[in-house]
Amino acid sequence: VGGLVRRFVAAVDNVANGVSPRPHLEFLEPDKEFTTVKKGRQLLIDPASYGRYDVAADVFSSLDTAASVKAYRSLRPLIRDAYRELGYPTQDFQDALVRAMDELLQVPLVRGSIAVEKQVLTYVIADRSLEELSPPQKHLLRMGPENVEIIQSKIREFATALGVPPDRLPKSRTYTPRS
Repeated sequence: VGGLVRRFVAAVDNVANGVSPRPHLEFLEPDKEFTTVKKGRQLLIDPASYGRYDVAADVFSSLDTAASVKAYRSLRPLIRDAYRELGYPTQDFQDALVRAMDELLQVPLVRGSIAVEKQVLTYVIADRSLEELSPPQKHLLRMGPENVEIIQSKIREFATALGVPPDRLPKSRTYTPRS
């Protein structure tokens, strides 16, 4: 249990601080490759590419909120210790958890195609306002609008169950990329 708790705490801390949690969540890496499609002169994220994350979104949304919060509360001593090991001896992990929720809830629901530009080893989003999102926000964005909506809905459920005031979290927003 200790290793799982440490991984959870490190991933939440990364997201809360705008850092990619990928090193702690490699087991969630999709099996299929990221794909693009060409439309005229534009290179777009292939909507089929979002399906790579359907299972992760479905599993996350299927978590029993009340049971998950109960487990979280019962593991608080281990979570506190793991958070201290990360270098936060006096801070409350729940503050980081709420910041991580806030970080992910700021991801807009993108309606429309997302243009990308090929770099040497990766792609960047052509729309600057989307490319300027933090690494964890871009990870969520790349899961596609349906999965973003599913995950954000579950995050809101968790926040409510943890007693986070609704006005503490950002409102959902949609965004249409510039062509």
